[in-house]
Amino acid sequence: MSVHTADWATMTIAEAQAQLVAPGERFEMESVDIGGVPTRAWKNGPKTLVDILRQGRTFGDLDFIVYNAQRVTFDAFHRATAHAAAGLIEIGVKPGDRVAIAMSNRPEWCAAFMAAVAVGAIAVPLNGWWTGPELAYALKDSGSSVLIADGPRMQRLADIDLAGVALVLVDDSPLGLQFSAWTTPVEHWGALPDLELPGIPILPEDRATIFYTSGTTGSPKGVLGSHRSAATIVLASANSGERLRRRGGHVPAPTGQRKQLLAVPLFHVTGCISRLLPALAGGSMLAMMHRWDAQKAVDLIRREGIQATGGVPTIALQLLDTVEAEHEPLPSMQSLSFGGAAAPAALVERMARVLPGVVPGCGFGMKEAASMITHHQGEEYVEAPDSCGPPVAVCDIRVVDETGAVLATNAIGELSVRGPNVFIGYWNREESTAEVLGGGWVRTGDLARIDEAGRCFIVDRIKDVVIRGGENIYCAEIEGVIAEIPGVIEVAVFGVPHATLGEVPMAAVQAHEGGVDEAAILEFVRARIAAFKVPARVIVSSEELPHNAAGKVIKSDLRMAHAEG
Repeated sequence: MSVHTADWATMTIAEAQAQLVAPGERFEMESVDIGGVPTRAWKNGPKTLVDILRQGRTFGDLDFIVYNAQRVTFDAFHRATAHAAAGLIEIGVKPGDRVAIAMSNRPEWCAAFMAAVAVGAIAVPLNGWWTGPELAYALKDSGSSVLIADGPRMQRLADIDLAGVALVLVDDSPLGLQFSAWTTPVEHWGALPDLELPGIPILPEDRATIFYTSGTTGSPKGVLGSHRSAATIVLASANSGERLRRRGGHVPAPTGQRKQLLAVPLFHVTGCISRLLPALAGGSMLAMMHRWDAQKAVDLIRREGIQATGGVPTIALQLLDTVEAEHEPLPSMQSLSFGGAAAPAALVERMARVLPGVVPGCGFGMKEAASMITHHQGEEYVEAPDSCGPPVAVCDIRVVDETGAVLATNAIGELSVRGPNVFIGYWNREESTAEVLGGGWVRTGDLARIDEAGRCFIVDRIKDVVIRGGENIYCAEIEGVIAEIPGVIEVAVFGVPHATLGEVPMAAVQAHEGGVDEAAILEFVRARIAAFKVPARVIVSSEELPHNAAGKVIKSDLRMAHAEG
């Protein structure tokens, strides 16, 4: 599509949204009580994840998941999920129990997640890149009674005592428990006997998920979400698309079944909630990648006729690089959306040049709001490429000062959000919950402004976090590891720009002369935390780090000094 947007809009964002939520419309809203707070919610959308699972089965023999040579229909997926749910009940899983999932992207991940929530349990997706100790920490913190894992993840836990956790292996392995859904090869899921889902009553506000994130202290926290919070997102991007259509923008209509590429991990809220659930509810085919590879993604898009994909801006940049290098278009592609990290405004113009006709999209979200708060696409995005868009119709956004007072239009303050997708709280962390959640509003830790049209512009981050290709890396965690090394006096970790990943962590270390070098520090760190968190570079010096009057390290000075290169 063209990057020129003059005279395209026939109405304002607010006018279009008012039409969409009017009585009788698809996006009509109703008021529900969530924790004593009256909250707007979709009237016509699914209320629970089980609603989504049942809705998916109506698409029968259409392909749902394509993974390597495996093709799983909606009917086959429902059969496997029902068998997995029966297996969970058989080993004693009850409503409210935690069922952890640790594996790479694969059909079994999806079935495990939906089976857990179908029996009333709380699904706990674990980061597949974590080390054994990191996985073990989340298992203990969540109190998970079951772990469904693949071989590589289980191998990382081989030397760790997991007493009290039932192990379910999805690979060909003699270890752990096995149910028919896992012992039956994926290609034969459609031949499994038809089982009814467990008749366990599940309400919209029941607890459904715990996605782990790291706190500013480096200690991972479990973000507890409800069935409603996850199910809300099913209509979120659809709301954005229909708003654009009402305003006169270009919204491509797929012919036949919509085909999407899942290019991000399922253990992220983006992959699970923003991609998997809408595809299941809407009958879309989901071509799933084991891990991101731009060339393989382009090949898959061409082979399967993929129409849409998304992820962090890094994915979009690498996809454009590959297409540009091959000098071959992607004729099936209709839309490309991104979020999770800052997207350069110039990305829109480059998309228009390399993938003409492909509609760009951008949004802002967080685990504490089930992945999506704001979103815009097409001409709306092109018109304000440095914005992450207006809020989804059922969400509200505002900026506040240090006291919590709401600031005026275009004033910069901390972004605060609310809606039915907002989390219940941090798992067993009442104090941490109280710090960010009150009256239905979540303080995001991001500095932002909101313009006259209601669009959000993220200005900076309050939290000390580096977002490397969409992965949140908290500096304090890395600092704590490096500080353990003999010879280290002080350490500061900060983010520096990176051409494709957005930013990467770098460490500045004050050490005793000749006591430790960069290679030794990196070796020590790699053995203790996941690879994506390891600093891209460590600067070691005997000189003192810069401090302010309060004695705190001035990271902005370090960032400016080392950002080049």
